[in-house]
Amino acid sequence: WAKAVSAIKTARTIEKLADPSRDAQLEMARASALYNLGILAHYIGDASQPLHTTTHHHGWVGPNPQGFTTDRGIHSYIDGGVIRLHRITIEDVRPAIKPRTPDPVSPWNDVTSELERSHAQVEPLYTLKKSGDLDREPGRQFIIERLADGAATLASLYTAAWEASEIGPRDIEDFVKYDGSAENR
Repeated sequence: WAKAVSAIKTARTIEKLADPSRDAQLEMARASALYNLGILAHYIGDASQPLHTTTHHHGWVGPNPQGFTTDRGIHSYIDGGVIRLHRITIEDVRPAIKPRTPDPVSPWNDVTSELERSHAQVEPLYTLKKSGDLDREPGRQFIIERLADGAATLASLYTAAWEASEIGPRDIEDFVKYDGSAENR
């Protein structure tokens, strides 16, 4: 998140300079911002998938009193197979997204809350698999809810990154002074 904020702030600063001689620099800054936002999206996507939060990520390991599956393929099935089975699209997920208010100063609580919500779904996920409901409507709804939760967290973090990357006159002065293009160098 901090890298995304930094990259966005750099792009916004160069945009504010409105100097055509910096067009290549601006293009690189925008690419860096997109890259870092993409990495953040990947991490939050992983965080919203319950099997990424547990030692039971490739089937249940260790004591298994509830008789959950030990099939190592469950992870890849949750990552994509069940989504294909249910033909889940963004149109299915969008109505389930519940917007959140981001913390533009420190989004760490947003991230840890996502991990906690996701981890709380490990046993319910295994229960759906065991009953066969993962392949029916209850499983479809479960996956939609996890995708919507991750999307809401990501939107919150993106909003917070944008707010945290606000630039002021001092930011522009410092950028010009230290990026190697100042006339007094």
